[in-house]
Amino acid sequence: MRTAAARSYNDRMKTTSGLVFLGFLAALASCSGDADKIVEPGSDPRDDTYPYHVGKVFFSHPPIGLEGVFFFESMGALYTPFQEDHGGFFHDELSGPAETTIPVIAPADGQVIMIRTHESQNLPAEYAIGLKVSTTIDLLWGHAGRLSDRLASEAPPLGSSRSVAIPVSAGEVIAWVGNTPLDLAVNDSERQLKILHPEFYGPNPYAAPLEDYFREPLRSQIRALTVREAEPRTGTYGYDVAGTLSGLWYLEGSDPRGPEFRTDIAFHFGYHHIQAHRATVFDGLAPGWSFWIKGNPRMEGITPSSGLVKFELYPSRWGVAGTMPEWTLEDISGLDDEVLTESILLVEMLDDDTVRLERFDAPGTTGISADDVTGFIDVLVDVEEVVGVVGRLYRSEPLVVGAVVRNRPVVVVVGHEVHVPPLAVVVRRVRPGSYDYRGEPLVPVTEGGLVGADPLSRTVRAFPTVTVAVTK
Repeated sequence: MRTAAARSYNDRMKTTSGLVFLGFLAALASCSGDADKIVEPGSDPRDDTYPYHVGKVFFSHPPIGLEGVFFFESMGALYTPFQEDHGGFFHDELSGPAETTIPVIAPADGQVIMIRTHESQNLPAEYAIGLKVSTTIDLLWGHAGRLSDRLASEAPPLGSSRSVAIPVSAGEVIAWVGNTPLDLAVNDSERQLKILHPEFYGPNPYAAPLEDYFREPLRSQIRALTVREAEPRTGTYGYDVAGTLSGLWYLEGSDPRGPEFRTDIAFHFGYHHIQAHRATVFDGLAPGWSFWIKGNPRMEGITPSSGLVKFELYPSRWGVAGTMPEWTLEDISGLDDEVLTESILLVEMLDDDTVRLERFDAPGTTGISADDVTGFIDVLVDVEEVVGVVGRLYRSEPLVVGAVVRNRPVVVVVGHEVHVPPLAVVVRRVRPGSYDYRGEPLVPVTEGGLVGADPLSRTVRAFPTVTVAVTK
């Protein structure tokens, strides 16, 4: 059983912590202030004259006062389609005091290049800090509680980011922790990538295991804070393996770099960040949750030659047992047999870059079996009937209409999405000749053709502003 404290933190990581840190990374990629420049590993937005170390450096100091830390959550969690590129230090001041005393420390000489100020649950504000320590390495902290005087003098207003150039020395206290775990990411542009399309990740594809930047005894001290048993102990980043199911998949035409990216139609097949042997999938149709896969299949072993594969899913756990601060790795042996299957996920790799998926949920509280699902469902849609339904809803015939089958309900596209109850649509045939305002076909199929589950893809192709893509 997970403790209440663990459950509370997991929920917070999934909502507050994860979103704030993603916002932090976005801010680092495009800092506001006097100098709006892209910050990539190996560049400095404000000062190109700072004498950075070249390439990899080893840190001489810990990034936080370790005497006040009792646990490190390894990086790589699948709380969203993109792995968390950072881990988190759990410390003794999670519940206060208001003025914390555990320091945030510069582990090497460098320059603070970005500060972001954001709202806090318990404090006037929290801060994210970007520190550059070499030509290739940046450190990114999230949830610092207060800043040192030098940093505070250049901190931006609440809810904004600022690019700065503040030289700091190894061992210098640059902030203090807040009342939440302190997040930390290390980005190293010389790291060998395990991601097929790094251009979609901003600075994230360069996320590296924290332990790789320390020599003994600091390396062992930090590793001892984790309960993850697999190497590297502080976590791993990047599950993409070309030609296999392993890694990130998203709707073809949905560019992860833009606002059109559909996290609700995105999947990531990999492994749990703490229970590292557990096959895990982030399922955007869940909506947005990670599941463990019964039987623990190896994601990199599923290829186009595997044919149709059925995954039995149930919600993942945090993977930690005990009472804070005495947390240990949870014993989950036999869990597959004890927990009901909540969903069946059908998976078929059509080629190296395309996969077709469809999820079937248990109809009640008794679970569902792989034997209950025989294959993918193709649906015939009468677009003329859909037009009539939307017309009745909006008192006028829509300008742009198309039909999408998504997880079996019918979705109507009229410049934006309108969910129509499935029973309101006569499922008979597809009417060709439906066009958007530029004359492009919205349902590019022949008369009587099937509209089925459209595949997800690893690649991005050009697509119109208003489109009808058919997915699960």
